Amino acid sequence: MISITPLTAAAIGHRALHVAVARSGHVAALSKEGIGSLLAPDHLTVIRFDLGCQVRDVAISAAGDLLAVVADDSISLVHLPDFVERPRLDGTFDGCLFSPSGNILWTARHTSSEMAALEIRETKNWQVIGGAEVPDPFANSGLMLFNYPSEDRVVLWVAAGQDGQCLYWSRYDGSKLTMQRFPELTDTAPPGFDRSGERFLVVSDRSVRLYKYPTGPELGRMIWPFDDDPPAETVSFVGDGHAILHSGDGRLFLMDLSQMEIVDDIAIRGHEPRSIGELYPNLRRELRLCSDLSRFMPLPSGGFVSIHQELPSQSIADWRDQLLSWRIPHS
Repeated sequence: MISITPLTAAAIGHRALHVAVARSGHVAALSKEGIGSLLAPDHLTVIRFDLGCQVRDVAISAAGDLLAVVADDSISLVHLPDFVERPRLDGTFDGCLFSPSGNILWTARHTSSEMAALEIRETKNWQVIGGAEVPDPFANSGLMLFNYPSEDRVVLWVAAGQDGQCLYWSRYDGSKLTMQRFPELTDTAPPGFDRSGERFLVVSDRSVRLYKYPTGPELGRMIWPFDDDPPAETVSFVGDGHAILHSGDGRLFLMDLSQMEIVDDIAIRGHEPRSIGELYPNLRRELRLCSDLSRFMPLPSGGFVSIHQELPSQSIADWRDQLLSWRIPHS
């Protein structure tokens, strides 16, 4: 067991359904109702705000000075830290993401139930400079964007729940946007890339798989070893030879990529796994271990930020989250 002491902890008083991390170290966390918290790079200073709208997705610029918020009929561009709204991008969007430099905003939307479009805007004037369409093989899927380590690429995750999920690699060469579907996966979580972008990890079909980017081959696979606690979506490299991942019940694990196997449990002090009945009083007879961890994300410093539900809790209406930052020895 690896025991980790959190570097920081911030109780935000609302649910963190949408979380975005800036290169500067700023972290923005929002509920679906638009209640939000902005954490400074020290992850201790918190500014709370209310956007007054339903939120579908959020992105934060590299410098941590601009939020892009996907609402029902537009993308709101909100200057930070004064929360002054700039002109909106009108239209219906599914997702958005700033490039690592902050000079480009990628947006994803449906043009029909069976087609998804990706567009690129320069942040200096918000004009569209490139775009492409690809099939949505599951129809009316959720569209989410994820960073690649370089400026010119992004990942589109097309997710339709039990109907399936797939990945598209997107690249803008300065004049043309091209998109390529990764062929092997029809049941996949979003990818986690190593620092060079040469390899990526995904959770797929109750296994963790390591691939060479962009077209393979598969470099290794671990069949998930816990029948009663399925894998969650997030997997992240820790250095070049290890990865961390978590389970549906919020347990954290360290994985050795040379062996493609879990080599240790990870426990965050104050948030160690306990019985389900201890954390959820309505399930007091459940003895299986779980924790308050919802998910985690890598930080530019090499550490991680994790989202934890404040427990015990009596109902979803009382859901409040806490954000922790931490490192593990291998990082």
